[in-house]
Amino acid sequence: MGENIYRIFDVVWKLSLVGGYCVLLVLLSRLLLKKAPKWCSYLLWGIVFVRLCCPVLPQTGISLIPERLLVVGTETMYGQSANGYGNNGVLPDVDPNGQSSWQQAGNLHAGTAGEISGAGLANGKNENVNDANAIGDESDANAFGTDGADGSQAAGNAVDGGCLADNRDNADGSLQITGAENGSSGAAMEESVTDTNGTAVANTLYRPVGFRVIAMVWLFGMAGFMGYHAFSYLRMRNRLHRPDGGVRQVEPGICEIDGGHLSFVMGLVHPVIYLSSGLDPESRNVVLCHERVHLQRRDYLFKPAALLICCVHWFNPLVWLAFYLMNMDCEMSCDEKVVKLLGEESKKIYSYTLLEEVSGGEWKRYRGGSICALLSFGEDHVKNRIRHVLDYRKPPFWVMIGAAAVIVVLVVCLCSNPGGSGNGAGTADRTDTDDSAGAEMDVDSNAETNGSIAQLPDNIKTPEDFAKVTIHSREDFAAVFDVEAIEEKHSFAADQVAYDLLVRENNTNAAYAIFKALAEEPASETYRKYTDPVTAAVSLLHLGDGSGAVTETLYPAGQQYPYYREDSDRPGEGSVVNVHYTFADGSAVDIPMVMAEEMTQLWLLSFGDPGSAEDSGYGPLTGDICTRMVYGEYELRQPDRAVYWGWMDWYPVDAGSYATYYPHVQISNYGIYTMSELWGTSGSVFRCIQAERIMATGWYDVTCERGAYDTSDAYTQLQKDLPDVTEWSGGKVYYLTDPDEAHLMTDEWMPRVLREFDMSTHTVTDTVLPVDLQLNSDTTLHVHDGYYDIYNSNPSISMRFALSGADSQHIERADILAYPGVVFDVSERTETETLAQLDLDDDGVPEKISLHPAEPVTGYSFEEYKICVNLGLGQMNCYDLRDAVLEIDGQTIEIPDSTGNMSNSIFAFSPDGEQILIALYDDGESADPLTRIYHYEDGKLVETDRLAQDLRKAWIQDGQMVITEPYFAVQNDYIQKIYQVTSNGRLREVPQEEYVLSAWEEVELRQDITLYRTPDGDETFVLPKGSKVRMTKLDATQDWICIEITDGVKGWFRLRDGTDYSDYFSGLYFAG
Repeated sequence: MGENIYRIFDVVWKLSLVGGYCVLLVLLSRLLLKKAPKWCSYLLWGIVFVRLCCPVLPQTGISLIPERLLVVGTETMYGQSANGYGNNGVLPDVDPNGQSSWQQAGNLHAGTAGEISGAGLANGKNENVNDANAIGDESDANAFGTDGADGSQAAGNAVDGGCLADNRDNADGSLQITGAENGSSGAAMEESVTDTNGTAVANTLYRPVGFRVIAMVWLFGMAGFMGYHAFSYLRMRNRLHRPDGGVRQVEPGICEIDGGHLSFVMGLVHPVIYLSSGLDPESRNVVLCHERVHLQRRDYLFKPAALLICCVHWFNPLVWLAFYLMNMDCEMSCDEKVVKLLGEESKKIYSYTLLEEVSGGEWKRYRGGSICALLSFGEDHVKNRIRHVLDYRKPPFWVMIGAAAVIVVLVVCLCSNPGGSGNGAGTADRTDTDDSAGAEMDVDSNAETNGSIAQLPDNIKTPEDFAKVTIHSREDFAAVFDVEAIEEKHSFAADQVAYDLLVRENNTNAAYAIFKALAEEPASETYRKYTDPVTAAVSLLHLGDGSGAVTETLYPAGQQYPYYREDSDRPGEGSVVNVHYTFADGSAVDIPMVMAEEMTQLWLLSFGDPGSAEDSGYGPLTGDICTRMVYGEYELRQPDRAVYWGWMDWYPVDAGSYATYYPHVQISNYGIYTMSELWGTSGSVFRCIQAERIMATGWYDVTCERGAYDTSDAYTQLQKDLPDVTEWSGGKVYYLTDPDEAHLMTDEWMPRVLREFDMSTHTVTDTVLPVDLQLNSDTTLHVHDGYYDIYNSNPSISMRFALSGADSQHIERADILAYPGVVFDVSERTETETLAQLDLDDDGVPEKISLHPAEPVTGYSFEEYKICVNLGLGQMNCYDLRDAVLEIDGQTIEIPDSTGNMSNSIFAFSPDGEQILIALYDDGESADPLTRIYHYEDGKLVETDRLAQDLRKAWIQDGQMVITEPYFAVQNDYIQKIYQVTSNGRLREVPQEEYVLSAWEEVELRQDITLYRTPDGDETFVLPKGSKVRMTKLDATQDWICIEITDGVKGWFRLRDGTDYSDYFSGLYFAG
């Protein structure tokens, strides 16, 4: 852990030096751009912050970054060891950049693509390594091969990057180390070390005490700065969300605040504009325009990111100067844009508003160093901004041309490292080293060999080359791979050559192909070799005759379930074991193997980082590139605050958290997996029920889409008669995908459909996505209430569509009457309306019911999307029931006060087995549940009543409905009420002797209180302060509440209007 901190600080130190140099250049450039628009200067600061956070950048021959600056400070971090490393005198697995070969290898994941060149040099060869985490063209080398008669390690020839070169040219075989000074950030090192016996001695990493102290000071300083800004942000957020905070929403995305002059933007995912309530209309207009310009330019993301970088480089005053000037340039460029939009006549009111807003009032102390202060209208620099606004004129054309030239030159010359076209002293060009590298693989003529190594090709650069090789001994293995590094690190990531030679057959795509073949053809011998770690290692590494066995578990991944019915010792998915393979000549190698997929017992080579085991625990190690990746896991259960036990849905849980018999579903890059102890022996492991490549986290959702709901005793019989309607899961998985498998892992692949997978029937239904629908890797999908919402985080906007093609099973009038009390979903959805065909008057002819928006549905268009984004709107409703209408056989019924959260579903039920009622559900603007009940009368639907609950969570029996409604007595709670349904669909409340409360929260008495044994009784007793109690019910008058102690003692407490019950009880629940 400590070593990793030192390495990170080493990188930060060098980045800070280069960043400080760039700050000075940008300061000079700002003088040249004095007459240019301020957005030009704002853009230049972006170069500085790119340099401060990007350790890897391309190389060019025109870079303005001095080569020496890239290595300053690293010489003191490396010293010499008196002894060689290990018994071969090999350099430890650390390069002069302060990075282990582990870190150089990167963390590969399937689904992304890129290349890193020069990362895999061994035995002097030049290799191109495909890396899924596109890092760039940074050149680096620290891999070692075998090139000595004594079998000692030889490092690859040095290339770009300031890394070590090793050529066994000395007659005594001593190690000659030469330095290269032409790369990104490696330290220039040039020396030759030989002990008295002629044995090579290598440089080892040495951390002076002073360096370690400084690194820890940096770490705590960074944590302090980040903690301060996080605290300031949370304090401001808490202030805004307090009930007495004086904040109110005036329109979507815009709120007004009382108590002072302060306008700002706050929020990283869903930014909101907060305006001072005291602004006059003209001032409000300029402030709103200013903040909207911030939103359009995504300043609410860029500025916090820059602040985060400043916290990392907190010790560098030039970085804070850059941040200060960047903020000033940002605000001034924003001011210029507003003046340009509103005209010259706005300058006066704009300047006046700046002066007015700078006061801040009582809110200023909350703003502090919070992130929202970065986008506050009346921020600092007000004097300079007013002067700039008043003096602003449109710059001449020649100024713009000059500014563009300066920007282009600085972007190219500062966002690159020196090199690219040439090599520094002590290095050899890559193309010139190929021949010598091949020669280095040849065994010394005086060396003793078993003859097998001479059969290997001189150059093994590609998987095709490696496919022709059979490895017969440890010496053969060492001629291709860095065997010592692999065995020491227990990972093939320790040898960068392994990526180039092995990753094609050992990545997620290859693993998925093997997994699918095993799942579909379990008897196929071609693939069964991958179900055993030993035979898998022999196949993937082309090992010759010998024998192998699993000798130890290197990383025991957490098991995904608490108990087994069989194979109780089987390791969990992602576990890494050591295969000790002994060749026919008696030599042996240790090979790390990972369980890539559990159901088929698929084993592949491990590229994971054993150092991440402490953080992993469950699932694969960081860097294991071929294992199944679980995006999300869901459990079918009641919500945490269930007001009625029968309501169950799918809720996200932590992956690997299976601990009960409740069904679980996993969404992974291999497909959809399920497990439940209700399924008997299938409870041993997660089983794949839909093998398909799901390409990104968030592009999926799991929900219940039932045809009927457990709202009556009759539901039990319905389960027996119509199991398809009441299947336990009622579960459907929705995900975005390309239906053409030929497009997989090609440039042609793109989400073209919303796919619905029914977990009950294992059937697939596709809904074609709108043309030009904008998606990105951060897109998330949410399916609910007959809609599907697609949310993009950049730009931040949510798009809503009707869930067409997801029809419930067709339900007849006789079915509804046969199962009284059961609520049925009778919806048949299209892109423009939701329909139901149901015979309501028993005349044998079904009535046609339609629910749809009042205005014609226009759907999605890219032009409309761009308008919403440019206006900074957070939502684009392509199907909006805010003003919905209900039709029956062409007759329209208005739905007053319908909201945008109205369910796109039509429900039907019979309370008594004699009449059929229609219901619509609306979740309200603030999650206020509302069910509208309709009765069919004289050819039209008449609204008969409303319930403050989702009808699907009610209990309906014998003509009565038990409803759990929100209720406030002492705290927010729920109360059970009973309604009798009359013959014409009206509801009449049935008086009760007692009204049951949910009794969720246990609260504590703040003082002694007097309770009565019965309501309005005379006998009393006292509960002492500190007692733990629950509020369980009300009396018939609802004037008395029953207080029950944990030991069962109960009494009655009188409710009085205007009483502040927080004086009596602590821990009262007021949320929701």
